[in-house]
Amino acid sequence: MTRCEIDLDRFDYNIERVKELAKESRVMAVIKADAYGHGAAVLMRRLFSHGIRYFGVANIGEAMELRRTFHRGNILVLGYTPPHLMHYASDYGVALTVFTEEQAEALNKVGQPASIHIKLNTGLNRLGFGTDAQAAKAIARIAKMENITIEGIFSHLAQGSEEDDMSQYEAFTAMTGMLEGMGVNVGYRHISDGIALGKYEGMHLDMVRPGAMFYGYGSGVKPIMSLKSQIIHIHK
Repeated sequence: MTRCEIDLDRFDYNIERVKELAKESRVMAVIKADAYGHGAAVLMRRLFSHGIRYFGVANIGEAMELRRTFHRGNILVLGYTPPHLMHYASDYGVALTVFTEEQAEALNKVGQPASIHIKLNTGLNRLGFGTDAQAAKAIARIAKMENITIEGIFSHLAQGSEEDDMSQYEAFTAMTGMLEGMGVNVGYRHISDGIALGKYEGMHLDMVRPGAMFYGYGSGVKPIMSLKSQIIHIHK
């Protein structure tokens, strides 16, 4: 019989290590894919007991599943949510990622108050608004929609090189500065994942988003998962 064991003492240690690195920035714990296979429902409660109040998941289904088991804390869906599922965000009290004006319009038409985080594409080239004046105007229009509140704005570092990361960071802060100059309250600004948390102290901004670091992958943390099996027979 083989079993998987999660060392909660090590997990506690890792949480405090992350908080130490984050300093004054808020921490969003990324617990997508069942906390990378470590058991999101249990670990979410553990994180909350250490003062973590923000959690990131991959899709609306994960958010709903966690909300059914734990009613506290703020959950952000980091990925895409189809329009026909957007009403669940308000029903379950979770925030959605928005990266096009059309998405925001669809969410606004649901007719219920909704919190969102705007995603910017600063160089990873997956999803996100651009960082030009046209994109800023679109985001400003979203900020005025009746049923939508912008809770945060974020991007992802490609981490190809330190120079590229800095270029992305500068594009991100320039865009958020442009939006604030237009009167848009962008909320929490966040671009650093667990790797950037330990590597770029100057990029922490208002919030950081470590994920694998909680589970023991990164600088100064301890792996929390082990696989153990029972020997049932030795043949010579």
